[in-house]
Amino acid sequence: MTTPRLYLFDPNLKTAGGHYLGYAARVAQASEEAGISTFIVANASARPNLAESRIVPALQRDYWQEMCPSPGEDPYEHLSRSAEVLADTMDQIQKEERLSDDDILFFPYVNLAEVMGLARWRRHAGIAPRTVLLFRRDLDEQGTDSSVGARAGYTLLRQALADLHGEEGSRIRLFTDSDNLTEEYAQMLCRRFQTAPIPVDPRLTRSRNEGSRGCATLLYLGDARTEKGYALLPRIASALQTELAAGQVRMILQSNFNVPEGEPGIASARKFLATMPNVHLLRDAITEEIYNDHLRSADIVLLPYQPERYVSRTSGILAEAICAGVPAVAPQGTWLADQIRRHGAGVVYDASDRDGAQLAVLDALGSLDWLKERAMDRRAAYAGFHRPSRLVDFICGARALEMASEQCLV
Repeated sequence: MTTPRLYLFDPNLKTAGGHYLGYAARVAQASEEAGISTFIVANASARPNLAESRIVPALQRDYWQEMCPSPGEDPYEHLSRSAEVLADTMDQIQKEERLSDDDILFFPYVNLAEVMGLARWRRHAGIAPRTVLLFRRDLDEQGTDSSVGARAGYTLLRQALADLHGEEGSRIRLFTDSDNLTEEYAQMLCRRFQTAPIPVDPRLTRSRNEGSRGCATLLYLGDARTEKGYALLPRIASALQTELAAGQVRMILQSNFNVPEGEPGIASARKFLATMPNVHLLRDAITEEIYNDHLRSADIVLLPYQPERYVSRTSGILAEAICAGVPAVAPQGTWLADQIRRHGAGVVYDASDRDGAQLAVLDALGSLDWLKERAMDRRAAYAGFHRPSRLVDFICGARALEMASEQCLV
């Protein structure tokens, strides 16, 4: 019996920007503290200067490359090819890393193509390591993004999970990171799912940074992206033009594009925002330290996400804001709104109202002292649940943690 090792697979991890590296690094640190050596298997194009030393750049396709066919390409053939590519990569990793039954494989952003690929690999791998799959997108997105349609997406994923469970299925663990997703996946796929915590950086629970006295800071974090509502920020800035000009409010907006030149309409939104007084644009990806500093200095976090994308889907940024004691503004009918009502503080709005987002921001500014007090009072319980060490307990399981503990005592 060997000491278990944890391998975290994230094909979207290419640079130090965004949440991918931070998520992986927090899981790695917590698992290492539990005595389990951890390796982060990233995209093959991952930059060699990433902060984490145990990064293995091996995965050939990110989420969009795995799931989305090219124009004119048969979507079923595309999924099959993506599955084949992953299976081949797993063969290579198994050989080079000498994977064994005692190891743990963790896929924190797993999708249909990856489940299909893992099922192919497990048929001939000759080993059955504990394999943990964490689904973080609405189930419909599996079919929509792959262009096979929602119903076909359900069918393909149900079959892929059946194939995977057929190969030592007792070693497969299925998770989501929201109760809504867990219910949705369990009902539609007829499998047992559990809700895992979000690994929020514990440093965010430290005392807040003091912002500019008499000036409220509105913060938008994440890429300048359509689904995250970046295009609504010009309306919010316009509604606050007087306050911005007077120095009563400032906006700090992370504004780096997620694709070259930005998605349709995003570049023009950023151009307009650059003309507004007291609006500061962060045009490049930022480090986790800078990210945390901005969050801990904010008075309100802006999350004007598209409701149809976030009915059950979680937001790491909101989880971090709640743990940092920062109120948020988000649309009704989403996981975000539910979390704000139950665990945090802020204002939710009707996204069907054209002026909903900006009115919600004005409402939040008008009751800011009360919202901040509520946010600070409620953050401890949330942070206690959403901590990296608790997620590692879910990922590794009691047996692996016990084995690691025994090795530490030797």
